[in-house]
Amino acid sequence: MHVRTVVRVRYLLPAREDFEPCWPVLRRAFGEVRPAATMMVCGLADERMRIEIDEIEVDARRGPVGPGSGLRIEAVEVGRGGDGDAMVEEWRYVHNEVVPPAATGPQEARERAARYRPANACLGDVLVGCSTARPPEGQERVATVIARVLPAFRGRGIGAALHEAGMARARALGARVVESVVLAANGDGLRFAEGRGSWSGTGTCWMGRATSGSD
Repeated sequence: MHVRTVVRVRYLLPAREDFEPCWPVLRRAFGEVRPAATMMVCGLADERMRIEIDEIEVDARRGPVGPGSGLRIEAVEVGRGGDGDAMVEEWRYVHNEVVPPAATGPQEARERAARYRPANACLGDVLVGCSTARPPEGQERVATVIARVLPAFRGRGIGAALHEAGMARARALGARVVESVVLAANGDGLRFAEGRGSWSGTGTCWMGRATSGSD
């Protein structure tokens, strides 16, 4: 079980005032997760105990993604009318949430969707991320793959799934080398990229490069 999956807990304490000194420990354990909580005052099995966590309820939708998790990565198809326009807007929403300094408008998003190979990621019916695969160019056949995940859904393997799907798309387009770009403002993106290829950059933008694995 990962603390990100916890949605409800029940605390048992011998005295109400015992909760305050326990709170710093609970806060360190749960971090930014804020599950619904119920506190009950009652006798515990050992008088030395100051708190007991009696019940933990988890939401499987918040766990690591994998087979059967319901994660879907769908290509954004322009020119499909309502559905295509909606997918472009979803892609634009994730893009702008993840990299506000490089926010795009509706027209620019449509132009990128027509020029590149964007995709959206959904967990069930919930939009969780997007990606961009720019077709290979030049003699080196260099493509660009960028994966983005909304903050509430990070740390669950969604970025890795988007990256792998983007790499597969780049290979299918004939890429020999794949680059990626991460804005320095996206700290989570930089940490994700550290183990994927070699990276160099400035105060505002970092670029990485890795072989695509194709001949």
